[in-house]
Amino acid sequence: MDIHKTLRQIANLQKLVHDTDIKVRQYLADRNRHPHPLHGELIERIRKYERQVSRCLRANRNAEVAMRMDNLMYSAMVHEQVWKRLFENASRAGMHESEAARVATVRQQAGSAHAAMSAAERRLIDKIYHISKKKWEQYGIEAAETREDLARRLLPEYQKMRREIPEGGKLGAVYDRHTHQVKLRVKKR
Repeated sequence: MDIHKTLRQIANLQKLVHDTDIKVRQYLADRNRHPHPLHGELIERIRKYERQVSRCLRANRNAEVAMRMDNLMYSAMVHEQVWKRLFENASRAGMHESEAARVATVRQQAGSAHAAMSAAERRLIDKIYHISKKKWEQYGIEAAETREDLARRLLPEYQKMRREIPEGGKLGAVYDRHTHQVKLRVKKR
């Protein structure tokens, strides 16, 4: 085993890890402009080289080679985990983008309903939605419904209940933990 050649190869692989990290981030930022970084193949190549070096180190102990190889393996392991998370987050973001497109369509459809709301109704929906968001965060739940869904569900009920409020009563909002929705109810003053 040529120690200098091995150290150069380890340094080259370390540089490849850092270059690949940049390529992964570029690829995830714009998949159309940048090719796939082939990071999995690099990790396999490093593992294969590590097995090769460890066999040689059993016969010829060299502390510097062992230390640099350990550093390379640690760097490869950390980067592999980071890349995995980056790709998972990017795939989730892709799902969120399709969800955002659906929400945009719903908002366009609900735009006319939103325009028909009175200022008091808009404030009510905004306030209830704000309360709902706090509760969802408190319970660690992803948003159960959009502002538009909330308005579609609550406004007819609100208008009906407002007409039928008994003397001395007032409308209140209550969070239902089972359905994760805010519901309206008449309260006594």
